[in-house]
Amino acid sequence: MGVTYPILYDEGGLALADYNPGKKTTNSVYPQDWVIGADGTVLYVNTAYEPNEMIAVIESELAK
Repeated sequence: MGVTYPILYDEGGLALADYNPGKKTTNSVYPQDWVIGADGTVLYVNTAYEPNEMIAVIESELAK
């Protein structure tokens, strides 16, 4: 596939358990949208494509 970025196969959901912020259900296998803040915290998780929500979170983080 020519992928040049790391991909995590999260067998057993261990990474999900560590990083799930609990605000939205993330039981979907794919796709998931994640926005990570500059400090490494999870700012946004969603299993549906909602670009306006993502844009708002990203713009808020960039304004800091």
